[in-house]
Amino acid sequence: MQVIPMGRLLPVAVFLLTALVSAQTPADERATGTGLSLPPELKKIFAGGEPDSVAQLEAMEKYVQVLFEKILPSTVNIGGATGVIVPGGFVLTAGHVSRKAGRTIMVTLDDGRSVKTRSLGLSNRTDTGLLKIVSKGDYPALKMGRSSSLKLGEWCVMLGFPGGPRKGLKPPLRLGRVLKVVEPGRGYLVTDCTMSAGDSGGPLFDMSGRVIGINSRISRSLAQNMHTPIDAFHDEWSRLVKGEVIDRSGRRGSPTTPGWLGVLVDQEAENAKIIEVVKGSPADRAGVRVGDVILKLNSRKIRSSGTLARQEKKLWKGDRVRITLRRGGEEKVLRAEVGTKPEAGTGKKPKAQPGKQPEKEAPKKKSKKVIR
Repeated sequence: MQVIPMGRLLPVAVFLLTALVSAQTPADERATGTGLSLPPELKKIFAGGEPDSVAQLEAMEKYVQVLFEKILPSTVNIGGATGVIVPGGFVLTAGHVSRKAGRTIMVTLDDGRSVKTRSLGLSNRTDTGLLKIVSKGDYPALKMGRSSSLKLGEWCVMLGFPGGPRKGLKPPLRLGRVLKVVEPGRGYLVTDCTMSAGDSGGPLFDMSGRVIGINSRISRSLAQNMHTPIDAFHDEWSRLVKGEVIDRSGRRGSPTTPGWLGVLVDQEAENAKIIEVVKGSPADRAGVRVGDVILKLNSRKIRSSGTLARQEKKLWKGDRVRITLRRGGEEKVLRAEVGTKPEAGTGKKPKAQPGKQPEKEAPKKKSKKVIR
């Protein structure tokens, strides 16, 4: 693992700022999102740098105070654990906190309100857990960020209720840095924001107040704290909302039909170049065109038709997938909901997307087509 160098002022900065926001602070603002923008003088530091003057420490102190007050109202207590409210009345938490779908769970907001939620889906593989607020009312929500855009050394903050909630005290904020970034389903996002019992399900934020992870595991080392990356929630969202329980293989707990995108790729090409798009298929509805080159499915890089085939086999009907592709000299991101492959013997042949086939270099020969 890469080691992040620490300057002489850095340990002092972490100690002072963390201690500062652990005290009780006003929480009378209830707004969706933080509306914060990073001060120019702090952008470089929070992107992975270190403070090198007292003035910078003071600027960090002031900013973290404001950030804490913005993210606190959306952080909720779930018994002996934690969660965070996001748009739509959903509460993100850890799968080992929600435990199973269909439970009625009471959560407590920072303003003292107790509201009823219903547990939806969860994943035993990524430790994602989703609740839905069923009590009527207005609730402060924070935006979900993208963990895939994080960089090593980037600063972050974390909230939770270590040891459980205590009357008159706010959840202590932990300030730290990103030590490891992973793809969803391939491990945990690691920071040095120290966790303990009661922090499970709590939110990890970037310095703009976007949720980038959910507290999941505690290591023996105080500097090795593991969080479910927020991209796991993005990738599994449709399944979680439907109340599905995802097993450790990444598939649903009950048998179902594997998914299908509906693209034909050139097997002889060195990349995943599309030579046909089945009319009416998920790829067609998403806007995929003949000649596009698929670069990623969700966070997984696609380097060839074989890579695409292996990744597509992991998709299931109803999954929402991000398709990153190159069209001409421009990179685009499209979103598709995975469907199922039409049954053979129906008498209906898949129709190719209207448009010219990509030109072939001489000598011309018929390309092998593999349907995905």
